[in-house]
Amino acid sequence: MIPESIKELQEKSKFFFGAQFLKESLPCVAKDLNIDFILIGKLISNSTQIQSLVYSRNDDKFLPLKYDLNATPCELTTRDNYCCYENNVSKLFPEDYLLEEMQIEGYIGISYSTSSEKVDGVIVALTHNPINNTDSITASLKLFQSKIADEINKEGVKILNPEYYQ
Repeated sequence: MIPESIKELQEKSKFFFGAQFLKESLPCVAKDLNIDFILIGKLISNSTQIQSLVYSRNDDKFLPLKYDLNATPCELTTRDNYCCYENNVSKLFPEDYLLEEMQIEGYIGISYSTSSEKVDGVIVALTHNPINNTDSITASLKLFQSKIADEINKEGVKILNPEYYQ
């Protein structure tokens, strides 16, 4: 279910920390699982917004993104801890203009928690085409879930600053 290359990457990632961990791992995960974008987001305290870092496979870039959760699949992810739409996600969430703008077809999101039981943020795989490897993507994201939570807990929102990835 989890590709061997992802398992190897997870093993190697034990030696990477902070921004270096995300810089080394997200491009490999995106390539090996055929994911166009990977979003790592942290909920902003006392708001319905997420501060996030998006890795774009096609551009091989890390980009900042701050957005409101209302009427998005990420809102469901934060509530239910998991959300999956193999296709048509932009049509199912017409108020989420980013999905349409980014031409997103498939969405898989999992939430993460750092030190408490409450959800602190999301890890999301976004694709231009329908997703046909849902189980592999979900299992692979979960493999990195606690490491991402730990690194964000240690570094805070500064780890989501794209300047660290240039």
